[in-house]
Amino acid sequence: MHGYSEFKEDIISIFQEQIVKHQLIVKFEYENSNKIYFVRLYNPDFALDFSLDRMDLLVEIINPRNQDSFTFNDVIHCLYPSRDLVIKGNTSPKNTRKFIKSQLNSCSELLDQYMQGVVFGDFSWSSVLKNTEEQKKTMLAKIMSLDYNHPLYKETIGGNKDWFEKARRYFGDIK
Repeated sequence: MHGYSEFKEDIISIFQEQIVKHQLIVKFEYENSNKIYFVRLYNPDFALDFSLDRMDLLVEIINPRNQDSFTFNDVIHCLYPSRDLVIKGNTSPKNTRKFIKSQLNSCSELLDQYMQGVVFGDFSWSSVLKNTEEQKKTMLAKIMSLDYNHPLYKETIGGNKDWFEKARRYFGDIK
């Protein structure tokens, strides 16, 4: 699938309850040259950005007061670190509308069930997340300096989701 002309309509349909409840405005852009879709749901307290590039969905939460931007999954992990809460897709092939819609539905459910404070403008968690992101950048630079046969290097490059915790144990906490 090369295009997804229904992207905006699917977001509006899936997030209709939140759009009405939180008086969200819908903004849509399409960059034809790169076939990238952007949809923003926003109000004065909160913004939710969706972008679709080559059928890969990215969802970001924006603080409209300072334009800080965080991925949805990073925010929910920051708020609920002991829970395995992430945007999930169904078993459909990844580059299909059905898969993207399942991810959008998952995002909508997580937003409703776990992130009401964020929707109402509570960004008190953002400094913690910014600090964690800085630590991850520093840790990643250290990992990239390791020999490519090093187990931590291999696990990180291989996509092990626990790479950061393993790096903290190996290198120690970074302040």
